[in-house]
Amino acid sequence: MLACLGRSANPETDSTVAIKRETMREIHTHLAPYWLGGLIEVASVDGGPTDEQLRIVQGLLRGYFGIESAIDLVPLPAEELRDIVVDQSSRYRLVQTMIILQFARHPASEILADSVERYAAALGVDEPMLVVARDAALHSRELLMADWARSARNSPIKPQPTNQSDEEFAAQFEALRSCPDGSLGRAFIDFYRSNEFAMPSAATGLGHSLVNHDFSHVITGYKPNDAVEEVALSAMLVSSANGEEHFSALAASMALYEVGLFDILGISPTKGVLDRHGAPDVFADAMRRGASCSADIATIDHLALADQPIRDVRASLSIPPRAV
Repeated sequence: MLACLGRSANPETDSTVAIKRETMREIHTHLAPYWLGGLIEVASVDGGPTDEQLRIVQGLLRGYFGIESAIDLVPLPAEELRDIVVDQSSRYRLVQTMIILQFARHPASEILADSVERYAAALGVDEPMLVVARDAALHSRELLMADWARSARNSPIKPQPTNQSDEEFAAQFEALRSCPDGSLGRAFIDFYRSNEFAMPSAATGLGHSLVNHDFSHVITGYKPNDAVEEVALSAMLVSSANGEEHFSALAASMALYEVGLFDILGISPTKGVLDRHGAPDVFADAMRRGASCSADIATIDHLALADQPIRDVRASLSIPPRAV
């Protein structure tokens, strides 16, 4: 048993109530000793887990599972973990979190990549971003970019007219200026104004995908152009979609901000984003907030909600406030 903060838990007898999700899923709090123990075990190779990886696991204990008291973690080999974590969605999210830990190993480790892939195979999880995380371990920007482009799952968005002119596209967003104070539309305009962003344009080639991303910033309250906040937004979106969408975007954020190997929109890469003070707690809280959502935040029709008070939009999506 590996102590994390002293109390042991049993998946059959723990009386902790799972956090309910209205339409999407539960956070299986009673599995925390095994889920987090699996993260510790997968990283216990090649000199690990590192201090950064341990802080991420500790953050998940409090911020995601909501456990403030001490528990004993139970590091298990993949085959034994498979017998305890039987829900396929939970397995999928567990492997995705293992990939996050893999990005957060410095120096990067091919042995850790082997370990994560072994757990993924035992848990029956086929996650395309495994190959991208391995590319990061190889320090290969060229391979990482090629494999990410090949494997990334594009997030679904509301179908848009294929013959829409740039003027028509821009007019949609100029109309948001007339939305009432306190509305989602006005908050979107204020977001662009305060950050000195140019208004969306179809000519950029990014179009509605960038608009959806920016609406997600507005609704969730995560700041743009901040490495910790951008990673947190991606983590919340993955969690809001039950791990089924957006993980390629989170992997890209980690490749950009954790290992500095991603090229996008001229953004300057950084390293060690989750090693910054407080970052693991922000990341874990984002996962918790996403788990509480009643819909995939990034794929709703934001423009159709533009006149509604933003507080009502957040309430209708069951978005909890930020804890950190």
